[in-house]
Amino acid sequence: MDQATKQAVTDLLGKKRLPGLVTWKQVARRYGMRETEISLLQMEKNPAGAMLDMLSSLAPNLTVYYLCKTFKEPGLRRQDVVNILSKQIVVWSR
Repeated sequence: MDQATKQAVTDLLGKKRLPGLVTWKQVARRYGMRETEISLLQMEKNPAGAMLDMLSSLAPNLTVYYLCKTFKEPGLRRQDVVNILSKQIVVWSR
């Protein structure tokens, strides 16, 4: 994903908006990060961005498409993030 998209997703995941709205912590847990890792990320200046960076290093084959699918899953359902990510999905035609 490009830097502008990453920043938009980071901003959405980092903001405390509505009670029950999924944040970067729930995404980190969904991808199997341990609570100790999440605690360390929380100390970062930009925890949501650090989480996305960690995801890209832990799962280098993770595509925007699969990340987008994750945000559609029950328990996450962040359509605002899906809308941002879907602009980065490349459709192959033959």
